[in-house]
Amino acid sequence: MESDSRLANNGIPLELQKLRCRVNYRVLKFTPKIEETGKKIVELLRRNDPFVVLNLRYEMDICWPSQVALKVATLMKLKN
Repeated sequence: MESDSRLANNGIPLELQKLRCRVNYRVLKFTPKIEETGKKIVELLRRNDPFVVLNLRYEMDICWPSQVALKVATLMKLKN
């Protein structure tokens, strides 16, 4: 069996996939230092003014199609 944790239509019985998911959930924990830092950040955010969260992770399949049209339009303007 692979270590892929996604539930998928891959021939593995659903009950076995659910068990694997539950085991991964219980085993994959943050280190105490990361937990402590996360709690401090949440505490600071709750204590202060409103805030905005921005996810800067780049994912080709999400960003690429929309960026191509924008990039082409920008390049065409610069060219002319």
